[in-house]
Amino acid sequence: MPDELVDIIDPVSNKRTGKSVMKSVAHAQGIWHPAVHVWIYNSKGEVLLQHRAKCKKLFPDKWDISVGGHVGFKEKIVDVAVREVKEEIGLSISKTDLKKVFSFKWHVLANDGIINNEFVTVFLLEYNGLVKDLVLQKEEVDDARFFTIPFLKKEIVNNDAYLLGKNNSVKKVFELIKKITCVKK
Repeated sequence: MPDELVDIIDPVSNKRTGKSVMKSVAHAQGIWHPAVHVWIYNSKGEVLLQHRAKCKKLFPDKWDISVGGHVGFKEKIVDVAVREVKEEIGLSISKTDLKKVFSFKWHVLANDGIINNEFVTVFLLEYNGLVKDLVLQKEEVDDARFFTIPFLKKEIVNNDAYLLGKNNSVKKVFELIKKITCVKK
């Protein structure tokens, strides 16, 4: 994917500074920048995960959140979430389909020297369609599947095939999804 200009986030206030930097520079120098995570679930309480393409620079060949992406300079976060859902899995949604649930700071040192310091805004999205109806972006996503939360809780512990174990927000997301889907039953 091409390099892009991203906002610089103040690591204390977690707010945009009004300054920008290329994403590659942010990753090389550990500069805090905004990102979005969209967790897709169905009414059965299952979670959609994507398998990152083998050609991805950051965390290739790993199971990850449903959809994620960097927020470009001065972009609205919810607009990026809508765009990333369309780009990565081919699902057309509106802003009102997304439920913003929380934000968190995520610091990861990748094997290839990338220092990924992100201030992540997390959204939930319900999708009760079939995975086979999704159109996966070949440059980003090799596969997508629904998994049960009990399976994932067991599977992500000490399993390098999943990025989820490296992200402390996962437990919170799973609890929110369980609460939402239990209310509907």
